[in-house]
Amino acid sequence: MLIDYDGANVLEIAIWILIVTAAGFLGRVLVKGKNFFGLWGDAFIGLLGVLIIGTLLRAFKFSLTGWLTETVPDTIAPYVFWLDIGLCALVGAIILRAILRPFTGGG
Repeated sequence: MLIDYDGANVLEIAIWILIVTAAGFLGRVLVKGKNFFGLWGDAFIGLLGVLIIGTLLRAFKFSLTGWLTETVPDTIAPYVFWLDIGLCALVGAIILRAILRPFTGGG
């Protein structure tokens, strides 16, 4: 299932930016990495993380959104898309921070 970005509005783009920035920040806290470029760096790491993990999931034909839709309660079902983005961004940010940690001096 491909994600259609054709009808994205300003609010959805703002939510995307907030989610990837929070994921990048959480990745920095969990990996105890160095703060480079502040929140801009966190947003960049989170965005790279969601792109890398999303591409890998698509390459292996795994739909995290579909799996989450089947497993989460019905009250959370409308927010599964955003949960998918957040999980991909967090996992990707943790992996990227772990890879970059020896090169950036750690925490």
